[in-house]
Amino acid sequence: MSPRIGLYDIVERVLRESKKSRTDDKLLIWLVYKALGLVTEERVGLFKTEEYMTWEAFKDSPTPESITRARRKKQEEIPELAPNWELLEVRRELAKEIDKMKPKSY
Repeated sequence: MSPRIGLYDIVERVLRESKKSRTDDKLLIWLVYKALGLVTEERVGLFKTEEYMTWEAFKDSPTPESITRARRKKQEEIPELAPNWELLEVRRELAKEIDKMKPKSY
């Protein structure tokens, strides 16, 4: 990766490539760490891979706060990267309905 590419550019690229990262900060943070080459992938078995960060990679990584700050700034500058608020409201309403259907524990 070029040293000229900054955190804000990486966050913008991730937001463009992953619509879900526009509303899921944990996913955004992980994908930014992957884009920075901080995540190690290791094949475990025939069909499974595991992803992890070493302490050395983690302590040199941007803070989650910096990543989410960059997301907010990019979403402010580029409206098409903003989350779909109507879809989020529908998801919240569905979650409420599902909670109503759950059996109550006594």
